[in-house]
Amino acid sequence: MDQVKFKPQIINVLKRVQRARCLLKVMIPGHSGTYNSALLHIDGDQSLTLDELQPPAGHAALMNAGQCRVRAELKGVTVSFTTNVLAGENDPRGALYHLALPDRLSYRQRRKYYRSPVALSQGIRVVLQLPGGDKKNVDLYDISGGGLALRHKCALPGIKVGDILPCHFELDQDECIDCELEVRFLLREPSPRLGGRFHQITPAHRRRIERFARRLERQALKQQAR
Repeated sequence: MDQVKFKPQIINVLKRVQRARCLLKVMIPGHSGTYNSALLHIDGDQSLTLDELQPPAGHAALMNAGQCRVRAELKGVTVSFTTNVLAGENDPRGALYHLALPDRLSYRQRRKYYRSPVALSQGIRVVLQLPGGDKKNVDLYDISGGGLALRHKCALPGIKVGDILPCHFELDQDECIDCELEVRFLLREPSPRLGGRFHQITPAHRRRIERFARRLERQALKQQAR
């Protein structure tokens, strides 16, 4: 689980939650169960506005507690944070809640290994050995401690799901990974890709890859926040 503390990154993640119209689960201290809501506005860099709680009985509990924990599911990522209630409105049209922008939020992927996309501009090439012995240079599409996906323009003849192929790639200039990849899927159209899981990879290499994937995600969040 990553802790996001950089304010522009926090705002960027919350904007993604808002655009996706994610259902929010709101938990109130001292009360069991959860209440549903939605993120309506991000008000500058100081506060955010939530819609009426469902069921509405949560209104009094939230105003009395003055604090809540909010959780959202965003495309395979669990986003959660704790914040304070700045003000609440309750009229016949429904309640609204103005909450302080959290100073940190948790960002956790549900999969076992954290998977990070890799931009084509990063130019990370993978040398893949085909069943016939030929070697092909392909581009890294995404990566996690469990496996990777590759994008390729050249033909990769003879490959089928279940094949175990040697591969080599560099995470950094001084950090090379040699391992085997078990092919799990082949996508021909519209953008040819190959995906697989690491086969008999060393624990040290897996840890290096996981660190690398998390570093890529932090870099992507900073770029999106600009």
